[in-house]
Amino acid sequence: MLDKLTILVLTHYNDRTAHMVLDYYRESQAKILIADSSDNRLSYEDEFPNTKHLDCAGLAFRDKMEYAVRQIETPYAVLSADDDFISSTALESCIEHLETNPDYASAQGRYVSFKWSDELGVWVVTPAYEYAANLDVNRETVEGRMNQLMERYMHVFYSVHRSSALFDFYTKVHAHFVNEKIGEVALALTSTICGKHKVLPLFYGARDLRRSANSPVKLAGLREIVEDPSKSVEYESFINAIARYY
Repeated sequence: MLDKLTILVLTHYNDRTAHMVLDYYRESQAKILIADSSDNRLSYEDEFPNTKHLDCAGLAFRDKMEYAVRQIETPYAVLSADDDFISSTALESCIEHLETNPDYASAQGRYVSFKWSDELGVWVVTPAYEYAANLDVNRETVEGRMNQLMERYMHVFYSVHRSSALFDFYTKVHAHFVNEKIGEVALALTSTICGKHKVLPLFYGARDLRRSANSPVKLAGLREIVEDPSKSVEYESFINAIARYY
């Protein structure tokens, strides 16, 4: 089943956890791509022979993603952050769900996050997105699915996608605006145009919070852009991109 899947690992100056994630996927039957925008041009292929290294140095995020999705040759694909560990069993279940339900464009499961607590002296594991457990965006019309998604919004970024939908998003939609936080919402909306979305009742993946908690990069999200008159052009670009694709 996993031979139908490409796992696209996204990394940027995070060699330590990227190595951990690639080691985690070492025995996977899926095709592994790592899109690396670090300019140190490390190659992971010698150590991880099932991995193809994509040199994305100097590319903006949307250009990196467009280049990367053009390398996908399998019918299904999943994006993996360089601090995410997605269960192979869950990936197989998501593929099976998409194979047996052609009206669904994407599927994922339930997440946890983990970090070390100096105070407690233990690893702390916390369920994530509990409000979206068993979410099924399953209305029959695009408008209905968009409304259903936004009523209890859950990103679909790290879901298993039909590769055609992921390709369309990064080549036809995200090409028209820059902000990658808006991109997460736009990908979810694009997915509802392509089909339904399901959060399956199973463990999906775990995220290592040690790096993300200390990240200096803070991008304006959709709410900030909607409320900031100086970002009206960017907001209109986002809306127009979705409308054109629809």
